[in-house]
Amino acid sequence: MRLALVFFAVSFFASMSVHASEKLPDYFKKYQWLEDGVSFMQAKNLELAPTTSCKKLNAMFAEDELTALQKKREWKAYDDRLIPLTGVVQEVDSIPLTDDFLAIFKCVGSHSFVSDFTVRIPAHKEEAAYRMSVGQKFKVYVRLKGYSSRSGIETEMDYGVLPVGDDRCLPTLLKIKRSNGEIMYMCEDPLFIIRKLDFDMDEGKTKPVYMVDFRETDDATQNVASFVKLPFLGGESIFSYMRSKLSDSAIHLPSFGDCVLGKTQNLKKDIETAMSELSAEDKKLVADLGGSNLTNREAVRKYFEIKEHFDPSNNDYSCQARHAGILTALKKLIIQRLVADN
Repeated sequence: MRLALVFFAVSFFASMSVHASEKLPDYFKKYQWLEDGVSFMQAKNLELAPTTSCKKLNAMFAEDELTALQKKREWKAYDDRLIPLTGVVQEVDSIPLTDDFLAIFKCVGSHSFVSDFTVRIPAHKEEAAYRMSVGQKFKVYVRLKGYSSRSGIETEMDYGVLPVGDDRCLPTLLKIKRSNGEIMYMCEDPLFIIRKLDFDMDEGKTKPVYMVDFRETDDATQNVASFVKLPFLGGESIFSYMRSKLSDSAIHLPSFGDCVLGKTQNLKKDIETAMSELSAEDKKLVADLGGSNLTNREAVRKYFEIKEHFDPSNNDYSCQARHAGILTALKKLIIQRLVADN
């Protein structure tokens, strides 16, 4: 499941949110639909429910710890929000008049007779339903939908519908990680991963980073096309493509023209060659962005200064050199700090 971050770290990123697809060179135009993955996430309610245990959640809303009136008020902090829950499978069956399934769970160590929470499993996750066995301890990532004294907490596997190239997929909630704000949705066929992570802006404030990865299935080389969106950097985003070998990789920063790095040679060498054009002073300017003495907020401000410095009106560098300078700055700003923080 670390495909997105691994590829992200290998190849870096970039682009402005001024309708990047309108500026895409032919090499990347067939992947402009990757941006739809970010729109999918942005349209979702990705709020997390308060941190709590399965037993505590059930006691609050399915038992008598609170009055009916108190439950209605407290539920506002949980209603339609995402949460990870761990329970023991009691039963799984089909839901009459639908193609969906219902899994019944008890919290670990619970003394209830039947159910502490239920999970509605959509039809396209049929295999997941069949893999559940009675007595099995299972962790699920779900959206909270309601509660009752009879069935406990009512939840569902969250998903949506999204066109993926020439195919159609149903991205389904797969993972929640509170430590870095990660929320992941995934289609299995074709393999399509959409993630949101939080970038720490200091003082308890975070900004989202969106990552989209698509593994092509038309041959045996496991080609991966990726798109990264960085709203807090003025909408910067990155299109990248990697075959099974890094030498076949390419990366594009639309905000710096239509040049593509790595298309005709090894991506790493292509970037090194382009970076060799930079003066020693400008190389140091980029390198300093990775300094540990900068807070994340200061590093973001520094990035905007670097980007302005590499604007075509400020120097005579080639598109490839400016492209490589900004990509390297982004790598130092996002990859090093995002990985270090999480």
